[in-house]
Amino acid sequence: MPIALSQEPVPADSTAEQIICYVQPSPLLIGGVDSLLALGHYPDVDEEVSGRVFVAVEINADGVVVNAEVLRGLGAAFDAEALRIARLARFEMPPDLPRSLYSIPVRFDVGECLGDQPTICR
Repeated sequence: MPIALSQEPVPADSTAEQIICYVQPSPLLIGGVDSLLALGHYPDVDEEVSGRVFVAVEINADGVVVNAEVLRGLGAAFDAEALRIARLARFEMPPDLPRSLYSIPVRFDVGECLGDQPTICR
């Protein structure tokens, strides 16, 4: 059975024997994660912590974050900083997409920022 990709939804009365997959266009983070994390700062805390905070954001049709929530955190100071920079994100939205969800990984590290992943370093 052939597989066809389509940008159009399948009509409910379709009798076609092929499988059609509807792919919803995704929002594009303007500047990418690198430029977003460049706005971040390692929190002023006593302990040395490395890890990631995952932030889910809701984006409106204008590409502005209207809601942000920590999905997995590292602690109050790190979570607050991740939320702060996630709310600064701006997106290029596909036409006719009124709202969308997006996940932003915010990585914190106490070592040198030499890796291939965008990181906020101490």
